[in-house]
Amino acid sequence: MSGVAGTVPGVRLAYVTAGFPDLTQSFVRREVETLRALGVPLTVFSVRPAPRRFPDPTLARYVEETIYGGRRLSFALLAAHGYFLGRAPRRYLAALARVLALAFRQRRCGTLPLRTCVVFPMSVYFARVMQQRGVTHVHAHFANHPTTAARIAASLLGVPFTFTGHAWDIFVPANQIGLAEKIADAAAVVTCTEFNRRLLCDFVPRAQHAKIALCYHGISVPAVTPVERADDLIVAVGRLTPKKGFRHLVAACAQLARDGTGFRCVIIGEGDERSALEEAIAHAGLRARITLVGARSHREVMEWIARAAVFALPSMVAKDGSMDGIPNVILEAFAVGTPVVSTRLSGIPEVVRDGETGVLVPADDPVALAAALRDVLAHPEVHRARARRGYELVAAAFDLDRNVRSFLAWITASHGDARAAPTDRVQRAVS
Repeated sequence: MSGVAGTVPGVRLAYVTAGFPDLTQSFVRREVETLRALGVPLTVFSVRPAPRRFPDPTLARYVEETIYGGRRLSFALLAAHGYFLGRAPRRYLAALARVLALAFRQRRCGTLPLRTCVVFPMSVYFARVMQQRGVTHVHAHFANHPTTAARIAASLLGVPFTFTGHAWDIFVPANQIGLAEKIADAAAVVTCTEFNRRLLCDFVPRAQHAKIALCYHGISVPAVTPVERADDLIVAVGRLTPKKGFRHLVAACAQLARDGTGFRCVIIGEGDERSALEEAIAHAGLRARITLVGARSHREVMEWIARAAVFALPSMVAKDGSMDGIPNVILEAFAVGTPVVSTRLSGIPEVVRDGETGVLVPADDPVALAAALRDVLAHPEVHRARARRGYELVAAAFDLDRNVRSFLAWITASHGDARAAPTDRVQRAVS
């Protein structure tokens, strides 16, 4: 705990997020909580309005301490615009011009230009609140709208901004519009996989590579009551969206059923693909063996994973280019010693090392997925030994306190020299 205040004296952070709290973005909550525990003053700003319902009731406590953008005019919003237009008209108009220019470049991307323009008024309101709270540094999670908002607010205040790029926000071509300029204007950039770091470097000249760093998310696993593993249980967790590849999991389960393999499969999460998955399960005659249980609290998710014989996440590239980075739930599976089967995609091989810590199969290949699941169910001790090596990897490279300290030092430092990046330290830990 000691030493943080000396490293970044007087820092007061603002975090701009897409939506907070978000059930599926536990990594943001953990980072926020750890920074606050380190004594760093931090206010969270959410581009989306406050959630109306909470699948996990423990998330409700975050609402009162979060500043929400909303979608309606208010006196506070109008007053913020009047304040900056009167006190810093050049900064205000320059920020507006940048947003309009970005929206124009996005003009062939459906409703994206309109959503970009909507970010401007709320960002000015955010900036006024940040000023009143003495914010000295603005950081955004996700490179699309949150980073646009952070860039606007920081420019109005004359303070540095940084951002973390994750997955869909940097993989989807529409989100890549303006990304080079955001990197150029940022004081530093963080990302959570080496795959991502290399991708981001491709957007900017070599001279700017020095400020783009890999820093893995840290994880914390809630206390889970020890339970006996179910030797036939396959568990999968994630939003019910195409990039999670759950339709391939259903197809793989159908293959297991045809082969006479005994199994049960539980898929945890909600999303737009639920109806399509229910239809596929029914068509395969697997309603008695595959269950969609919906969204669950983090504790419940961990209890399911701890009980499972194998955790499966057949990630794939969606039609819009979206894909996973390193899903945090894979790290959590290793943290409770559960064998993992996933795909050779993006940053996943950085933690699921085929034949060493887990099993990897090609994306979009339900036959290979079925074979891998069958092998884990048939040889549990072999795969639990691999999961133990996965646990050792996670313990070395994904320690929450250490990684958050490294992250804080990175975003608040000067980045004229790539050798200062935390990338090398993290890569040594996982090699």
